[in-house]
Amino acid sequence: MKEYPEKKELGLYIHIPFCERKCRYCSFYSIPYDERLVLEYCDSIVEEIRLHKNTIKKYKLISLYIGGGTPSVIPLNILTEFIVRIKKNINILNKSEFTIEVNPNTLTERKIKTYRELGVNRISVGVQSFNDTELKFLGRIHTASQAVDCLKRLIKSGIDNVSIDLIYGIPEQKLENWANTIREAISYNVKHISVYNLSYDKGTKLFEDLTKNKFKKVNFIKEEFMFFFMLAFFKEKGFLHYEISSLAKSEKYRSKHNLNYWQDGEYLGFGASAHSYLIDNKNCHQRWGNISNVDKYIDRIKNNESPKCFAETLNNDELLREYLMLRLRLIEGFSLREFDRIFGAEIKRKLISKLDFFIDNCLLQESGGMLSIPNNRLFVSNEIIALLLSKL
Repeated sequence: MKEYPEKKELGLYIHIPFCERKCRYCSFYSIPYDERLVLEYCDSIVEEIRLHKNTIKKYKLISLYIGGGTPSVIPLNILTEFIVRIKKNINILNKSEFTIEVNPNTLTERKIKTYRELGVNRISVGVQSFNDTELKFLGRIHTASQAVDCLKRLIKSGIDNVSIDLIYGIPEQKLENWANTIREAISYNVKHISVYNLSYDKGTKLFEDLTKNKFKKVNFIKEEFMFFFMLAFFKEKGFLHYEISSLAKSEKYRSKHNLNYWQDGEYLGFGASAHSYLIDNKNCHQRWGNISNVDKYIDRIKNNESPKCFAETLNNDELLREYLMLRLRLIEGFSLREFDRIFGAEIKRKLISKLDFFIDNCLLQESGGMLSIPNNRLFVSNEIIALLLSKL
């Protein structure tokens, strides 16, 4: 396989697993808030970052993303000291995207002011819905009015780059309510919107209740309609649809952090359950993940032990599959010329030999040397990508 072009950019992710209460649908690692644990946990993350300090220095840092969990549940004095200590180990440039995730009910004016002073220039708000019945079903702890108040505070704060998350396909969700939610979403000058259909992951309370027949899932036709209705509405309002689940007011407001993932960029993750991906000087693509247990994570860091629960070197086949899986999430798809440069002519020929079926059945399209999923097939993109991978 040919070598990738030299990669000088890096994204950093910090996982804050603490929540006031776990949402019914959430499959991410999270635990109840515990101040004693928070202090020890923050110390451990700072130490893990310090251990990677020399590696981080080799890159241009394009993004720092503090996610969770609920990072905004951490008291300001603790979070302030935490971020100050992090900055001593990494070089956050003025152009670096610095995001923190927040829940509407935990974001005060004082927190917003402090976040700005700490260098945060992008805030991602877990709104999910502007309907109280839907929020209650999802197990969210905020109300629609709290979401509105939160977004109004952000407008006043002067933070220009605000992103919100929305969920559709909620059982018994009326089309009228979905229309109201997306109309409400653009009322507060948000620059980025991530929209997801409700998923039922094993291990969640939502999945458990589904298996007990406590409710019925929304049918495929209705979910598909909600997806395309949402896309048409936001595009009409000037939003750029750049990734299957993501829209931005302009290219400037596309998520640099997430684009780095989708474009096969390198990243380091810190904290319990965080994942990393680096390419070493021998062109070996290394991926690893940390243990999903705060207590064990803290103990391992204290004892100078690795917090990793797995580490692997991706082989050529895995790299090919990941490339296709990630790049085809982008609306623009990927360049066949770039594909040739990365994987070589032989693998490109193998890919092209499989494309006739997908293009003839309008599952993929090729235009101007770019391969992508047609707009009218985006709702079944996961199925299309899985089918393509099964043919390779």
